[in-house]
Amino acid sequence: MDVVKYLKDNKNINFTDEQIKVVRYVDGPNLTLAVPGAGKTTCLVARTANLVFNHGISPKSILTITFSKASSLDMKHRFLSLFGDVSDNAGDVGFSTIHAFAYRIVRQVHRGKTLIDSNETPITKARLIKDIYNKQTGEYMEEDKLEEISTAISYVKNKMIDLDELNKEELSQICSFKEFRDIFNSYERIKKDRNFIDFDDMLTLCFEKLKEDPRYLNLLRNRFRYIQVDEAQDTSTIQFAIVELLARPRNNIFFLGDINQGIMSFRASDIRYLLDFKKNYPEGSVYTMSRNFRSTKDVVDVANRFIKKNTERYDFDMYTEKDNDRPINIVYARSEEDELEHIVQRLKEGRNLSDSAVLFRNNISCIPLIDRLSKEDIPFYVRDHDNRFFTHWVVSDIKAFIKLAMDEDDFESLSRIYYKSNLYINKAALMESKKHKTDKGSLYALTRVKSLRDDQRNRVYEFVMNMKRLRRAKGRDILRIIRKDLRYEEYILKNSEDMGYSSENLLNLISIFSLIVDDCTDLSAVLKKLSYLEELIKSSSRNKGANVVTLSTMHGSKGLEWENVYVMSLNDGIFPSVQAAKLDSKGDSSMMEEERRLCYVAITRGKRYVDLLVPRLRAGKEVYPSRFVWEIEKSLEPEEDAMESDENIWEEEESFDSFIEGKKKNPFELRQKVKHKKFGEGIIIDINMEDDYLVINFASFGLKKIVLSLAATGLLERIL
Repeated sequence: MDVVKYLKDNKNINFTDEQIKVVRYVDGPNLTLAVPGAGKTTCLVARTANLVFNHGISPKSILTITFSKASSLDMKHRFLSLFGDVSDNAGDVGFSTIHAFAYRIVRQVHRGKTLIDSNETPITKARLIKDIYNKQTGEYMEEDKLEEISTAISYVKNKMIDLDELNKEELSQICSFKEFRDIFNSYERIKKDRNFIDFDDMLTLCFEKLKEDPRYLNLLRNRFRYIQVDEAQDTSTIQFAIVELLARPRNNIFFLGDINQGIMSFRASDIRYLLDFKKNYPEGSVYTMSRNFRSTKDVVDVANRFIKKNTERYDFDMYTEKDNDRPINIVYARSEEDELEHIVQRLKEGRNLSDSAVLFRNNISCIPLIDRLSKEDIPFYVRDHDNRFFTHWVVSDIKAFIKLAMDEDDFESLSRIYYKSNLYINKAALMESKKHKTDKGSLYALTRVKSLRDDQRNRVYEFVMNMKRLRRAKGRDILRIIRKDLRYEEYILKNSEDMGYSSENLLNLISIFSLIVDDCTDLSAVLKKLSYLEELIKSSSRNKGANVVTLSTMHGSKGLEWENVYVMSLNDGIFPSVQAAKLDSKGDSSMMEEERRLCYVAITRGKRYVDLLVPRLRAGKEVYPSRFVWEIEKSLEPEEDAMESDENIWEEEESFDSFIEGKKKNPFELRQKVKHKKFGEGIIIDINMEDDYLVINFASFGLKKIVLSLAATGLLERIL
């Protein structure tokens, strides 16, 4: 049976020449690079069928490794739907995650091991780490610290790192917390003593078994003669090592992926392995699947030019045979509220909410959006959301300020925040205040501590007075008093770096908190609002698959597609991150390139419409557009020969700095929709500050030059 012909005649699937090469590839190492929307799953399933039905290879001899359980189930379903009626042994074809494969091996050779975070035991990784931290420091571990340490432990194992070989600086790049090495060693020791293994130990123990037992390794090599790795760009160092061991010496190994979508380095994914493919396998071949079947030419062309800024990639072009529809729209919103307003209005204009998705760099960015969607009765589904905003230590601190203002006898809240208000008193003074406790509460008792110096006592009195002001506050004044009057922002700016945090990220979190309390008329309403939003997000899981708008991080959106995509909060410092920018300025572009790949993923989720939203103000302060917006704007520039005049009227910005300066000096932006009193609606395609003119493509009159200084007087109106 010719699989290609069968699918064309019976399933109406017509492969391109590039895809046919992939489907019919049999022996030897191969790396196939597939652009977004290239139909890679169908090709991988068809290649599997080609091996089985055209070359007589037993389904049990093929090991196909996918990134997630959902992907493996999808491939199995796709295979059966396409080939289930072709052969009786179609059901024997298997698709598995690397962890599931490794766990089967571990089960065979380590029968006494118990897997934590499973139905086998109530013991969890989180519980063990929290207990270790508490014993070592005497403090309760905040959820964000738990998340970082847990992720760092997984990273170390997947990257095959020996912590004993790292110096202090190298260790700090893996985890910002000084206690990490001791916590890691204690965690490993406890698991060994109790015969526990975690999710990552599946891979470690599997690799050790294969490396140390040649006989067992050869048994597996003889069984799995063909290996396929889907989403190869997301494969970690130890996963590559396992696959590489199994494939030798035949090396019938097939990698399918897209380096341009390699966005999982925090999970120890290693795109360098694919970049070095020809070095590792000199006899291997590299194929491309470069046609995007998903998106319009407007989206594909811009994304293709944008990603070429990266150097860690294979140089080939993505293309589509779909026509232009609507250019990618860059929306410069005055504030975060205007950004939300734009999204809400666009969603209201659409027929089916399920055609739309809102994407963001960090989960916390969507909290104000969720609040707004709830008020507008627009249903939504939050994909892969965690509750880290509500459990973040900064949010817990703010709640402690509020609770203490509501109840001056709340000693627990006072204990949490007294040293975060720059009172310059120690814990001994705090504990001494307990002796002076009366029915006037813990705050009053603090003023009676005899050991306080005059300057300390004055600060305590000031603190008490500001807490009374906080009790009467409402809306954004609540956060203003906490940040400024109670000196919490001063604490963050002074201590964030020592604690391993970015002050910009922490202040952005407070800004988001400020947005969602804007309509709160008292302090109790703030606490109720937080509980309501947290429950709203959890309950949104019931909306999966319904006619609702999807809210997702950019990471969570990979592999998905929508007609309309809105990418929000595109400001430097948020995306790309401050850390990426700092490393890039020092000559290390690896993190910046991954952030750019993430932006590429976000853009290519859109089939027709992509809106990129750039607020000018955050918490009332000016913020700058993402440098990725600058790069994308340059990708939107018209060709010179498309202009109606041979006069060179396109002045290209020379740098990101000049781009930022231009945004400061005029009220208009490239690609901004405008309405002229005489010429009607159009789109700005050039802004020439030096010669004082705009070039606008009007729907009814074509290209026109408009004097910028006159346009700013009211001749021209911006359209949101």
